[in-house]
Amino acid sequence: MTLLEKIISLQNLDNAFNILSRQRKYYSAHDDIWDLRYNRSSYKQQIITKIKVGIFHFDPVMEYEAKNEICYKRTARDALVLKARSVVLNEYLTFKLGKVYHLKGHGGIYHAIRHVKDSLAKSKFVFKTDIKSYYKSINYNMLIQEIDKLVPDKQVVNLIENSVRRTNVYGEVYWDCKIGITQGSTLHHC
Repeated sequence: MTLLEKIISLQNLDNAFNILSRQRKYYSAHDDIWDLRYNRSSYKQQIITKIKVGIFHFDPVMEYEAKNEICYKRTARDALVLKARSVVLNEYLTFKLGKVYHLKGHGGIYHAIRHVKDSLAKSKFVFKTDIKSYYKSINYNMLIQEIDKLVPDKQVVNLIENSVRRTNVYGEVYWDCKIGITQGSTLHHC
């Protein structure tokens, strides 16, 4: 089974749907998650068909302010596809890359620190960085080039690229984002 087939499998979409439903459990009665929940069979079939044919497009990302902070929200349909993609890619990339501590079930900060401590005896230097606005400054072309090296399925790479090269909307103003991924997006968890 290819990575794309795993992403759009009914089992994976159901798993992603369950995760998304829990995450958006307390959303407004007017939110599109409720339409997705009510019509999930038809949504899943549309998603599978459009992704297979290569005509799936992501909707604009809604940008809004809450508690003096800029927040981002995808439509429920897009969030379902992103979660399904994330579940499959997390498993695939963890296997391919090896030591990945930031994902749930992989040890977190404690295992990362233990790995650094174990490596100190072999190393002369330790270098820690923190890049301000890291996610907002990621170059799309460089990101896709790196993903292309790691992910053999070109349709999956295209799906990732389509989610990264996005349009944002704030109120009634739309613009194409030229750089950066939204913090909290499923891509930065992979």
